[in-house]
Amino acid sequence: MSAPATGDSGVAVKLLGTCEAARILGVHRNTIRHWAQNGILRARVLPTGARRFDPDEVERVGAQIHDPGPLDVLADLEARGLVKRELTFHLTPEGRVILAGLEGEAGS
Repeated sequence: MSAPATGDSGVAVKLLGTCEAARILGVHRNTIRHWAQNGILRARVLPTGARRFDPDEVERVGAQIHDPGPLDVLADLEARGLVKRELTFHLTPEGRVILAGLEGEAGS
């Protein structure tokens, strides 16, 4: 459901509910809740605890989702302490065979 609110200019603004924002952004409503809790998507919290979103704010986040730039979103999340950079390598089956052969040569 939507709720009207008064914007900075005094004009009534139609605020979006969590489900509406999720539908517009193409994500699950729990993602919207998570983003709101972590400050990624600014929300207005009603006295009932329900979150409402300004359509311009939803549009701003939508633009970042669809054109984040080179790792801007990850950098922002890292700056907020929500993700940690980590370098990982996974050994492929072919790599295991090659390493096993190299270990056999080293033991000779």
